[in-house]
Formats: sequence, structure tokens, C-alpha cells
Amino acid sequence: MRQLGRKGISLAELMTVIAVLGILALFADISMSDYHRTVRLQSAADMILTDIRQARFTVLTWGDPYRIDFEPKTASYLVNGAGRVKLPPGISFGSAAGVTGRPSDPHTAPPADGITFRGEGTENRAEFLPKGLVVPTGAVYLTNGKDTLAITVTVNGHTTAWRSSGGSVWVEI
Repeated sequence: MRQLGRKGISLAELMTVIAVLGILALFADISMSDYHRTVRLQSAADMILTDIRQARFTVLTWGDPYRIDFEPKTASYLVNGAGRVKLPPGISFGSAAGVTGRPSDPHTAPPADGITFRGEGTENRAEFLPKGLVVPTGAVYLTNGKDTLAITVTVNGHTTAWRSSGGSVWVEI
């Protein structure tokens, strides 16, 4: 009669499988944290785009002036003097290191505070006037420390979202 070998796994094999699973879990965690950081940045840009478009729609519909005040120090903005909107955790106004240009001017660095709306006597304010005009025109830069998004607003209230590819290269999204 033949003697059959013992069935089962050894402790060394079990430890090898656990080590491989641990390494895979570590890579998944790193990948997911980058993904969450990117999603929070896109979410912040979408919030601001929605509020700018809502402001323009409200002005065109009702004819009342409307404004958005961006406050880089508190990572928030004030909508028409009433509703304060806080940026998601880990997101701030500004640009990531390595971004050297603007979507509209690749030879000029984005501002340190991330806002280019500069009017007479006011800074960091986009004001929407009757007929949908925006005074002054400008841009909002958002970063998660790694990536940068920009939202540009023209005089007629048209908005465009941009993603930085580093340096002075921007891609419309």
C-alpha cells in the first residue's frame, strides 16, 4: 500500500500568502488615497463652477446684482453675502509646486492666494451685474498639493475648467 502525503499548508506558505496580501493592500491604500484626493479636488471645482453658473443665472433671471467673495485664508467663499461654502478637507486655493503659468497667460505664474479677481477697491470678488456681466474677470485656482485645477470666468460669465499638466501647460476639462 502506498502512503499518501499529508494534505494542508505549512506555516511558511501561510506567512508568504499573508505577506503578499499585505503588500497588495498597501498599494491599494496608496492608490485609493490619491484617488480620494483627486475626487475632492474635482468636487471643489464643481461646487465653485455650480455657484458661478447659479450666480449668472440668478442675475439674468431677476436682474439683481450678485457676488462671490473668495477667502483663501479660510479655504472658503461667501455666496452673495449669505452662504459660506467651505472647501473639502485637503483642498486649498492656490497652485501646486511646479505650476508656472496660467491658462490664459503661460508666462505669468498663478497668484499665491489662488484668486485673480481684482477690482477697484475689492480683491477676490467676482461680481455679477445685470445682463450677466462679470466684473472683474478672473480665475480661481484650486490644489490638493499635487494637482491643480483652474476655473476661468470671462466678462460675459462664461466659465471654463482647466487641469494643470505642470509647468505652463493646461488642458481644458
